[in-house]
Amino acid sequence: MCLKIKQNTPTLVIIADDLTGALDTSIKFSERGAKTIVINASMSDDLSAYINAGFDVLSINTSTRHSMEKEAYRVVHDIVSFLVSHGIEYIYKKTDSVLRGNIAVEVAALKDAAGVPFIPYVPAYPEMKRTVEDGIMYVAGVPLAGTPLADDPFQKIASSNTSDVFSRSQLSVKLSASSSHIPSEGEGEVIIYDGKTKEDLLETAGVLLGSGIHIFCGCAGFADAVARKLYHKTYKAADIGCSPMLVLCGSVNKVSKNQLDYLSSHGYPRIRLEERELLDPDFISSVRGQGIVGTICGEMKKGNVLVIDTLASSKTINSDGFATAEKVAQGLGRLAFECLDKVDYSVFVIGGDTLLCFLKNFGKLEMEPVCEIRKGVVLSYLHHGGKLMTLMSKSGGFGSVELIAELLNERKINKEDMV
Repeated sequence: MCLKIKQNTPTLVIIADDLTGALDTSIKFSERGAKTIVINASMSDDLSAYINAGFDVLSINTSTRHSMEKEAYRVVHDIVSFLVSHGIEYIYKKTDSVLRGNIAVEVAALKDAAGVPFIPYVPAYPEMKRTVEDGIMYVAGVPLAGTPLADDPFQKIASSNTSDVFSRSQLSVKLSASSSHIPSEGEGEVIIYDGKTKEDLLETAGVLLGSGIHIFCGCAGFADAVARKLYHKTYKAADIGCSPMLVLCGSVNKVSKNQLDYLSSHGYPRIRLEERELLDPDFISSVRGQGIVGTICGEMKKGNVLVIDTLASSKTINSDGFATAEKVAQGLGRLAFECLDKVDYSVFVIGGDTLLCFLKNFGKLEMEPVCEIRKGVVLSYLHHGGKLMTLMSKSGGFGSVELIAELLNERKINKEDMV
């Protein structure tokens, strides 16, 4: 099956609750030849410029991961209503791969605005070791609630049962549908599919699309299966090159902290900023702030890698709440942006909130996702001041402890090959 593009309107729209989700889902389609763009949008008015702009796939970040439920419902309902009224053929509601966010209310908003009797939900991502068996989510064979990923500073995961995501909603749920199950009206308003392998997800995508179902939700794993069914693969080969790179991390997730500790132990320079420094709106203009700006610019001019992160911990975030974490991310984003007019370099951003705060400095966001250089690590191009900037990104909870070091070592090899 291959998509038939309808005039200039997108054929498929992705709705994600954070920016890394919008990126790592859209990349599944851009790698297969779809002309794709990623934008921020919190209301239908934000979409008008893109609806007839010739894109095959439009990926929207609604920034509703940490919103109040009522606001998350309003945003998704407004956007989906707009998409339906403009004849968008496929709508993919991207959800977090470890069940975080306002999943229940956003699925309800999707169902209500689209006017469909049920929403198929495929939460598994086998390639990232997230599997679903008999409705229970496992991470590398361990029930989700018993893994470090459940200890999220903003939303603790107390249950591994995927149906519990909807326990406080009015939606009826059919749990543990097999990959070959053909859904029908009356069996549940949300139909949750099991998935143990990549082949399971491909079968589910084929069954749903073959049944004429064009509205569904799941994480980036199922998006890959849908993309494979809809588009012929025309993979865009790319690598991170050998340009100077700033690694910017605002995530307090244990996974990302361990990855940076591993980098430090293998000789990569690292600057760790106090939370109070990043919360100070005048920090960059201070003596300490200007000193760090000078260090960043100096290392980038030499063609090096420099890691910048925060000493803020999950304990601090738990006590002070999301507002503090957002301000920390904003401080890191301003610091990185401050240097871009002084020297050219690539940026590797870890953590969806940090990525969003960094990109807000550019004003209107329009990103071109290029490819996934590792599972969960997206390479994109960003236009700034007439220049094309390389940007890599990943969420805080993804990857082995060696992941970032392996990517940076590849960059080092590329650089040595040029000498």
